[in-house]
Amino acid sequence: MKAKEYLEKMLKPSETIGMEVSFFSRDSWVIHLVALKRKGESVELLWEEGNIRTLEDLPLDKLKQKRLFVSVCGKGVLSKELFTDSNDLEDLMKKAFPNITPEDFMTQVDAQEGSTQVSLLRLDQINPVLKELEAAGASVINMRLGPGVLFPFLRESKPERVGYYSLNWTDHGHVEASGPITDPNTDYLEYHGETLRGPQVLAYFSALAGLVGIPVLLGSHREQWVTKELNLKGNQIIKKVGIGFIGFLLLMLTINVLVFSHYDQKVALLEGELTLLSGDIDQLEKLNQSIQDKQQLLEKINFSGQSRYARFADEIAATVPKRLELSKMEFAPVQEKINRGKKELAFRTTTLVLQGQIKQSDELQSWTRELMELPFIADLSIEQFSYDFDKRTNFFILNLTLHVG
Repeated sequence: MKAKEYLEKMLKPSETIGMEVSFFSRDSWVIHLVALKRKGESVELLWEEGNIRTLEDLPLDKLKQKRLFVSVCGKGVLSKELFTDSNDLEDLMKKAFPNITPEDFMTQVDAQEGSTQVSLLRLDQINPVLKELEAAGASVINMRLGPGVLFPFLRESKPERVGYYSLNWTDHGHVEASGPITDPNTDYLEYHGETLRGPQVLAYFSALAGLVGIPVLLGSHREQWVTKELNLKGNQIIKKVGIGFIGFLLLMLTINVLVFSHYDQKVALLEGELTLLSGDIDQLEKLNQSIQDKQQLLEKINFSGQSRYARFADEIAATVPKRLELSKMEFAPVQEKINRGKKELAFRTTTLVLQGQIKQSDELQSWTRELMELPFIADLSIEQFSYDFDKRTNFFILNLTLHVG
C-alpha cells in the first residue's frame, strides 16, 4: 500500500457521535445522541441515548475525547434563502439579516446550485451546551444549524416528517424544518438495513456525516471546527505511529533532500538534451495522430452511406422532456489547441454536446439519468450550469461521451 493511501486510511475516523439539540424555547431543549463505528465497509450502531433535557443528564463519560457532529434545530434557529452568487460571509449576513449584531450569533452559509441558505443562532442560547461538552473533553468537529445534514442521505426518499419536525425539501438542494412539536414522530425509518426511530434520525445522520467527512460549512465557527479536526488527526498519527517513527521519517526526508540536490543539476542537463533531440520526433507523432483522428472521424460519420450519429440524435430527441428547450446538439466538436505558438484543430470524436434551458433543475437531473441508460452513452458530465434570476430559468451545457466502436 502506498504511503498516501495508508495515511488516508489511518486518518479516517473510526467512531463519531451524532448529537441533535432541539430547542422548544430559549431555555427548554432536548438532546439525542447516537454513536456509530466504522466496521470495514459497513457502519455499526454502538449506543444511543435520548430525551436528555438537562446538562446534568448528559453522559459525559461517553463523550470524553470523542468526535461530535452536532445538528441544532428548533426555536431560535433562523434561516433565509438568497438567490446570489456571493460567497462573502459578511455580505450574505447583511443581505439576509441586516439588523443583527453578527458577534452575538453563530452563523452558517450553505451554498447550493441556484441558491444560498443563510442560518443563525444566538450564541448565548447554544453556548451552555458547548461549554459543557468542552469541559468534558469532547471535541465538536462540525455543527449544522437546521436539518441540512439529512439532504445528502435522504434526498431521494424525502420523508415529510422526522422526529420533532416537519420537513420541506426545496428545489435548490436545501431542507427546512418546521417545529419542533412536543410529541415527536415515532415512525420508523429504514436506511441501508438500519431501522431508525423518529427522534433518533437526526442524531444518526449527524454521526454518519462525521464518519464520511461531510465538510464544514462557511460560517462564524468554521475555523474553530476545522482546527479541532486537524488537531485530532495529528494526535491520531502520533498515537498510531509513535514519535520515534516520526523522527525516523524526518531523518530519511533530510537524507533524500541531500541526495536529490546532488543529482538535480545532472538530471536538468540530461532533460534539456532530451528535449532538443525529441522535438522533431514529437512533432512527427502529432502529425501522424492528427491524420489518424481525421480518418477515424470520416469512417465513423460515413459508413455504408448512413451516419449512426443520426440514429443517436433521434434516440436522444425522443427522451427530451416537454418543458426542456434543447437549443444545440453538436457531434464531434472541434477543439482549438495552441502548440508552440501555432493553432491546431482537433476533433473530439466521441463527444456529443447538448445545450439548452429548463425551469426545474430536478427535471434536468431526471433527464440526465435517463440519458445514461441509453446503450451508446458511456459517460455524462455537466460542463456548465447557471441560473438566470430574471427569467427564472436554468441554462446548461452537457458533455456526453459516446460508444462509437
